[in-house]
Amino acid sequence: MATSPLANQSAGRSLCPVQLGDRFGYVDHRGTLAIAPTLEQAQPFFAGLAAACVDRRWGYLNLSGQWAIAPQFDDARDFGEAAAAVCCNSQWGLIDPTGQPLTATTFADLRPLRGGLAAAAMAGQWGYIDGGGQWAISPRFDDAGDFSDAVALVLRDRRWSFVHRDGATSGIGTYDEAGDFADGLAPVRIADHWGFVNRHGHLTIGAAWRQAKSFHEGLAAVRADRGWGFVASDGRVAIAPQFHYVQDFCEGVCAAQIDSADGPRYGYLGRDGRWLVAPQFALALPMHSGLAAAYTATAAVVVDRAGKTVFRRSL
Repeated sequence: MATSPLANQSAGRSLCPVQLGDRFGYVDHRGTLAIAPTLEQAQPFFAGLAAACVDRRWGYLNLSGQWAIAPQFDDARDFGEAAAAVCCNSQWGLIDPTGQPLTATTFADLRPLRGGLAAAAMAGQWGYIDGGGQWAISPRFDDAGDFSDAVALVLRDRRWSFVHRDGATSGIGTYDEAGDFADGLAPVRIADHWGFVNRHGHLTIGAAWRQAKSFHEGLAAVRADRGWGFVASDGRVAIAPQFHYVQDFCEGVCAAQIDSADGPRYGYLGRDGRWLVAPQFALALPMHSGLAAAYTATAAVVVDRAGKTVFRRSL
């Protein structure tokens, strides 16, 4: 296992990637720059490993800042279900947390394992492979999403539908646009408006929204004429539409954007719709492991779930 003198912290802490100038490092909950900003790109940690790039090669850091998997890939995605998708010479495959291959690198594109299956592309068509690289659902779709709630969203002949793990089409229906299932509901577009259907294809939240996204942590982002807000799974408006844009809730916190005299600005909302961090950022990233990075025109900032600023550095 290759190592790097990037760390000055012990393992076990949650770390947040932050961009300082043209390089990335990682900050911990105390506001310590725990991994020096020497990386060209850096992603959040998943299962104790984070995809990071140096010298145009991607590898994986552990929480001690050592290279658990040496930089060697053209591209790399996050770990999940003890596997990650990596790219070499424009071909994708899966590796395990030690860097050993689980599949051959033969796919034109590859998404994460979800429920034991990963969407994979070959010869312009998408299907699903298992963790060993065998086709569980042969490639026959124009696009394919991740499995969620035991079904996956697929595109065929310009229509979106849902398939089961055996590749059989569900009875949920076909749509011009749709999103992933979560909490037993999926957003779908019917004519010019969006609503939510259940696993039987019944419209349980009426098609009253200009746009809608999948549920996360019990709330789904929806857009009305007044802006973006959130609904609960019973259709109740949980946070009134009023924002220029919203991200999904992560760890009870959501980055939301408003229009201001100085242009669009992001802040962070709690589940009650109140600001934990007032709108002030040009860019705000989702909360992950209790920390989120955000940026003004002049500073990089890291905040925690309570809205406390734990790190701030001028750019």
